[in-house]
Amino acid sequence: MESSRSTRSGRRHSLLRAAAVTLSLATAAALAGCASADTTTPSSSHQSAFKPVAQKASSQITVWADSTRLPSVQAYQKAHPDVKMKIVTYDGGADGSTYLQSKVQLFDRTGSGWPDVVFGTPTDVTWASQATKPGAQPFAAPLDDKLVPQSTLDGFAKGSLTPCQFGGHTYCMRNDIAQVVLWYNKSLMDQWGYQVPTTWQEYEALGTKVAKEHPGYLVGSVGDTNSHESYFWSGQCPAFSLTKPDTLRTDLQDPKCTRMATLLDHLISAKAVATQGFFSQGFAKDSGSKVLMAYGPSWYGQYLFKAGFKTPAKQIAAAPPLTWQERARLPRATSAAVCGWCPRTAPTSRRPRIW
Repeated sequence: MESSRSTRSGRRHSLLRAAAVTLSLATAAALAGCASADTTTPSSSHQSAFKPVAQKASSQITVWADSTRLPSVQAYQKAHPDVKMKIVTYDGGADGSTYLQSKVQLFDRTGSGWPDVVFGTPTDVTWASQATKPGAQPFAAPLDDKLVPQSTLDGFAKGSLTPCQFGGHTYCMRNDIAQVVLWYNKSLMDQWGYQVPTTWQEYEALGTKVAKEHPGYLVGSVGDTNSHESYFWSGQCPAFSLTKPDTLRTDLQDPKCTRMATLLDHLISAKAVATQGFFSQGFAKDSGSKVLMAYGPSWYGQYLFKAGFKTPAKQIAAAPPLTWQERARLPRATSAAVCGWCPRTAPTSRRPRIW
């Protein structure tokens, strides 16, 4: 692929690289205070139009993946020995890391080094779809520009690719969709005679009751990076709404935000919701066995309760996402999606459509 400043003959404009933007809906929403803001970023009107280089089936592709998705990439390599692959492990954008963005800026300056496929976070979509400097080619390639069949993109659940879309194009595909659900210890709930809550009001009431009757047991945590998604996004709080391709609206004073903040403040004060993250150091050992409920992504079952807390089998169950009482009769298709990762391809790749 070429830019207005250089031919970039060494840049392997991987059609696969643009497909590697991940989907994890990571943004920061402060629980301590409320604020409103409209943040507008300058749009890039002079960046080069997408133009992939000639494709060569024999070219090697470089794939960047985090440790969680590494086994899947290795499994693909094993199943397709004819595909030449170089696999690189990186942090995957965990905890707000900007490692990928910094590296891409470096590669744009040096003219080489870009990976072809990246498993990253959804927050990468905005910067990766824009040039890092005037005349430069954006890191991510638009998958809907003849790189991925439209029928494939249309096959994803409605709305699931929205975080991958920017400026009218789709820059990534979700590796998974982690719906937010209510996890609970069924054995203890049955033993103590508790009913599984279906609304946020019932959840708050039960959390208050648990704090009084079984001190030390928890109904949730707000200490992990996905907490704001699990609670605020699920509660319809407009904490991060993309109103225009270059405008992000945050309104933490909205009643849908303040009611969730009030609920959490109450449960935190009662010591029913922890401020320490489920995945933080020492939590599993000190409090893992005292988690009565956890409101979070569907992968909690495998990676939190089974792998992290070592919870015995047949104790943990999952219930549908919570709603506010006035919305209890509406379809339960409004839960947030957490940590869905997607492969993104780059326009520098010589080997498209690997995944």
